[in-house]
Amino acid sequence: MSHSRTESPELNLHGGGATPVRAERRVFLLSSPRAGSTLLSRVLDSHTKIASPCEICIPYIVTSSWKFLKSLKNIAKISEFYGARMPAVSCTLAFERVARWHLDGLVEAILQKDNKQTVVIKDPRHAAHVEKVDRLCADDLPKYILLHRDARAVCHSFTSTLGRKPQRGFKAWLQCTQGMLACEHDNRDRCLSLRFEDFVANPAHEARRIVEFLGHTFEDTMLDYGQHQHADDQLGLWTNSKLVDSVKRGLIAPPKAPSWLGNDEILEMYDRWPLVQSINEKLGYPPAAGELAPAA
Repeated sequence: MSHSRTESPELNLHGGGATPVRAERRVFLLSSPRAGSTLLSRVLDSHTKIASPCEICIPYIVTSSWKFLKSLKNIAKISEFYGARMPAVSCTLAFERVARWHLDGLVEAILQKDNKQTVVIKDPRHAAHVEKVDRLCADDLPKYILLHRDARAVCHSFTSTLGRKPQRGFKAWLQCTQGMLACEHDNRDRCLSLRFEDFVANPAHEARRIVEFLGHTFEDTMLDYGQHQHADDQLGLWTNSKLVDSVKRGLIAPPKAPSWLGNDEILEMYDRWPLVQSINEKLGYPPAAGELAPAA
């Protein structure tokens, strides 16, 4: 049986007194692809009590996705790095019982090796399969960090960084965003939502919200991120140099003009996709470039 919370000596300063809080042991960070989840996870990993290492795609969760076979290869590399046991036949990770056994062991191995209290597990494809995450963790349902980003920015990153067509970017954003919104609707008490743009504009404020949601105290030093040796490129999980360069070690860059402004192909497709527009605007993103609406 897994236990997603551990006792923490930290204090809950929001209540009436010095009340001990329970730090989350295992948390999932959900987002669409190219939404900034790697940057956020590296910031979180720089906290002294939070481990948020490389992208951990759990094969059981993505069995119906093209990513399943790749996830088997990558989870073997991650398990070897952390000293977590793998099943004799890796494809059995597609089965719930084996997947639960492996996830419990991997979480424990990460906490032990990194000497931390909380593991944040992230892979963008998990957002489209939240029901499988809950099924896998049914004995102790996890909390979720839901990271949103403007659909046009996600699509621009799909084309400029991954070299893929805009339609694929919007489709991935829509699938994952709908999954996150459904997750929040059904599990509001277990979810914390934020927008990538707000995080970049005010990283200390947004990081504090997340850290306290996980049962810890904010540390200023975590904003100077990326001081670890288990990043995706370091473990050989990423080979695309543009992906590696897109998330660099150091201080968070200040916000700038939206990258998608001069991309007519993306803007024209966005105008022809009313469902994407509607959801994007409900998240607070304006129809044209401008100030974000206040977060809900």
